[in-house]
Amino acid sequence: MDEYIDISGAFGSSLVEKAGASTALNSFVPINKVAEAKGLTSTRAIRLKIQQGQYIAREVTVQGGKSYEILFESLEYDTQALVKENPEPFYYPAIQTKSFVPDTAKTIALARIDLIKQWLIKLYNLTL
Repeated sequence: MDEYIDISGAFGSSLVEKAGASTALNSFVPINKVAEAKGLTSTRAIRLKIQQGQYIAREVTVQGGKSYEILFESLEYDTQALVKENPEPFYYPAIQTKSFVPDTAKTIALARIDLIKQWLIKLYNLTL
């Protein structure tokens, strides 16, 4: 007989892993993560489904007021798979690429510098 661990108070996956339970076992997912997994820009459609009784959810207090967390098992199977695959998005830092300067541009720039040096030498009798 499998023993169930109540992880309903767990907010992060690390606590779930420490408890030795899977994320699908009696866990709640924030409404924002469900919206991201479904590709929605807003949580309105999901909140409407909660009101219609399609999802089992609980109301939680957050910094700006109240939000919802949805029971993982009440989500559709494809959404469950998406939520499991992408627990946290990771953003790679922008890699700066070196700009390519053609050889002809380098040759022209060096020729212009040589002309300026010759001009300064004639104008001010400088030796560079």
